[in-house]
Amino acid sequence: MRALFALVLLTGCPGSAPFGTGPDAGQTDGGVSMESCVANVEGIGDVAMEADYLPAVVACENGNADKEALKAQAVATRAYLYYTIEQNGEIKDGQANQVYTCNNPPEQKHYDAVAATTGEILMYQNTRVAAFYVAGARQAPPACLGGTDEDFDTERFVTYNEGVSGDELTQTSLGFIDPNNYANRGCMSQNGADCLSEAGVSYREILKFYYGEDIERVITTECP
Repeated sequence: MRALFALVLLTGCPGSAPFGTGPDAGQTDGGVSMESCVANVEGIGDVAMEADYLPAVVACENGNADKEALKAQAVATRAYLYYTIEQNGEIKDGQANQVYTCNNPPEQKHYDAVAATTGEILMYQNTRVAAFYVAGARQAPPACLGGTDEDFDTERFVTYNEGVSGDELTQTSLGFIDPNNYANRGCMSQNGADCLSEAGVSYREILKFYYGEDIERVITTECP
């Protein structure tokens, strides 16, 4: 397992500029340029992470979602990539991991979602979180939960952890369920995230809605 890497905790202070939009966009506080990072995709090889892999996955996985849902998807996609590379050294292209190649090429809004969250992954107790996500059921505002209309029977994996912390959090059966398995902090619904975004919820709160109040958004200073 790789050594613990340096992190910058994001506090989301009111009035602060979104990371990735300033003069040092694409570069972490530790001086590592995310532009140099690659994703090792099984059967394909190294792919530019921020400029190619992440926008493509966001487009393939939830490309028609609302703006804040796309940002949440970008963070979850990056977090899952880092976790999977740490565990396996590479990531599969497809439903076994994340869909990178599909018939829905990335548009500017997908690149923007990645750029607005440059370097952000999810951590809990100094552990990389496997940010699971599935389509889930279609939802209606304002609650954006409780819906049963779905196409892929994936709502059973979704976790609703708004305001929940620590061992009280509901883990998803997509991962090993054990309070000591810090990598399993639940599963995001893509349809639900889109509902929340259209209701005016920020991507930061969308992530907490599914992964818990104490999930940490951090900027990594190392490539996967």
